[in-house]
Amino acid sequence: MNAIFVNPKQKLTVFILMCLTVLAQAQSGKSEPETWRTVSVQLHPANLPRPSLKYVLLPEIDRQKLGNAALAYSVIFGLTGNNTFADQINRASEWNKLPLSEIPTRECKKLLSENQLVLEKLERAARYRDCNWQVEIREDGLNALLPHLSRMKGLSQLLVLKIRVAIAGKDPESAIASLKSGMAMAGHIATDETLIGSLMARSVAELLLEQVVHLIQLPNAPNLYWALTDLPRPFFDVRRSLLWERDVLFMAVPELRGIEHLKYSNAQWKSLFRKILNSFSSDSHSEGDFLMTGKALLDYPPAKKRLEHSGLSRAEINQMPVIKVMLLAAMDNYLYHRDNLLRWSTVPYWQAWQRIEESTAQLDQSRQKFNGTLPFYDLLPAVTKTYFRFAILERRIDELRILEALRLYAGSSGAGLPESLDQIKEVPIPLNPMTGELFIYERTGEGSVLKATLPTNHSRGPKDRVQYNIQIH
Repeated sequence: MNAIFVNPKQKLTVFILMCLTVLAQAQSGKSEPETWRTVSVQLHPANLPRPSLKYVLLPEIDRQKLGNAALAYSVIFGLTGNNTFADQINRASEWNKLPLSEIPTRECKKLLSENQLVLEKLERAARYRDCNWQVEIREDGLNALLPHLSRMKGLSQLLVLKIRVAIAGKDPESAIASLKSGMAMAGHIATDETLIGSLMARSVAELLLEQVVHLIQLPNAPNLYWALTDLPRPFFDVRRSLLWERDVLFMAVPELRGIEHLKYSNAQWKSLFRKILNSFSSDSHSEGDFLMTGKALLDYPPAKKRLEHSGLSRAEINQMPVIKVMLLAAMDNYLYHRDNLLRWSTVPYWQAWQRIEESTAQLDQSRQKFNGTLPFYDLLPAVTKTYFRFAILERRIDELRILEALRLYAGSSGAGLPESLDQIKEVPIPLNPMTGELFIYERTGEGSVLKATLPTNHSRGPKDRVQYNIQIH
């Protein structure tokens, strides 16, 4: 392969041009312009319903049923476990991706009619107060089976299609009734207490809230400000799932909790190591592989030093088998990074996001440095992405609350859109949960713009910066 040579003068010229470019950017104080995902909304004035909580987005307490919703859903699984239904769900999913004005209404209604019994049972199941999927996470740990997730995802597509058909037919009452069932269903999915279950539930709730944007643009749509405000916040308690993620290592290998107190022989330590590898890796390892993988993680002397820093005396460490030293050092490193990440999940996103990203970067550096070792690192959840997605859901609820507050202002004042959000006195205006600051709102000629921003210097892309271009009629 021929090399490309640049003479010194050319190098100097390129360097000067680069420096001038950077200097010009610094002096102008400008960076690359932010890009936004734009959503155009045509709103109509709407006062609050009477009573103000006439509409809610979860089943009312007096209409909730005692019992286990999972049993009711399992009956539906039995009715829909066939290829015909799978094909129908695939069609529903494709139609749900289309703009509302382009859905094939006649075909959608036909599909919904063919699944009328399923929809009736689904909406009855959503009225159960409790849901216990009986996931044996304590016993099976990482091997716990979650067959309900894919089935619930499919059923949610059917319910979303029903909502979209109701909105296309300008029937807000039917759409709200199905939204109520859908949001309850999303809550039921999250009760399996696994992180993957919570993430699935979040995606279902986000798809449902996307339909609210269409719903509130109907001329006859009731104002849902208090219905949205009445939702539990946060809507999902992701911390519960993260607690399971925090201890999944000990569920899989109980001996690791209190490992420093174990008095094992060399043979027993080797057996424990094989158990760890069998629990978290599909590869087979020989005893000789252990020392090689241990060396890739932490050489024996640095491992000893790490244990000294953790509070063990040099004499205690010297009496330990080599395998125990390496395991203890690996555990200490894993727990350090685990807690560095997970502790920030208890703090509001706008306060936590930078620390989570810093902790993730430290984890990535450690993972690269000690690659090829005990597979503990793979057990750490992607907290950065997880917490971000749940914060986006919370922001979506507040975006909708503000749109409804604008409809309320227009209805009560008769003056159209306000010049600023602080002109709205009828209801509280929420802060952006991503930034801890006010949403950006600006008048633009006959309309206005509402911007749902991310924190300054946030690494996420434009699809998560949302700009609503608002007109009111």
